[in-house]
Amino acid sequence: MLLMGSRKIVWTASMFAVVLGCVALAAATKSVIPVFSAWVPLLVAVWALTRPDPSDQLWPHPAPKEPKTQSS
Repeated sequence: MLLMGSRKIVWTASMFAVVLGCVALAAATKSVIPVFSAWVPLLVAVWALTRPDPSDQLWPHPAPKEPKTQSS
């Protein structure tokens, strides 16, 4: 099973592969339409990278500070 951070990286890499496929299709067909559709996977990649995920809560948090006690 992939970690959540790794899942984001895999998702982003696959979106960039789709973009490269669109550019290759545009070069092969000599049409600009696939280039305009290449923006959609890029926007999906931005959305995927900026989403919060449950593993963000697993980061180590600093130890809570103990309240100062006044000694008499």
